[in-house]
Amino acid sequence: AQNLTKYKVIITDIQMPGINGFEVVKTINKIFNNKKPRIIGITAGILDHSDAYMFDYLIYKPINIKEICEKIKLLC
Repeated sequence: AQNLTKYKVIITDIQMPGINGFEVVKTINKIFNNKKPRIIGITAGILDHSDAYMFDYLIYKPINIKEICEKIKLLC
């Protein structure tokens, strides 16, 4: 985890083959505990509020590069 601590923001798609974005967030939380990087989730679907809390910010597809850049600046 030492090599990963340099990351301030992680961007992950929520629906991926093999592992989904929720599992990615759970794994990140286990690795980093309270010092985890901020997490942006990207999705084409609609999330229930009970799932959305896991991410620091959600971006809905189709993605807008300007929006992603603004959120990265805000979260860093």
